[in-house]
Amino acid sequence: MLDHTISNLRPWFLPEFVPLYDRYKTNP
Repeated sequence: MLDHTISNLRPWFLPEFVPLYDRYKTNP
């Protein structure tokens, strides 16, 4: 569910945060 929410928020999220989140998701 959190994944779904963050995906929806991506458009207005800080551009620096999205790659960080992606990295964290693939490398917990």
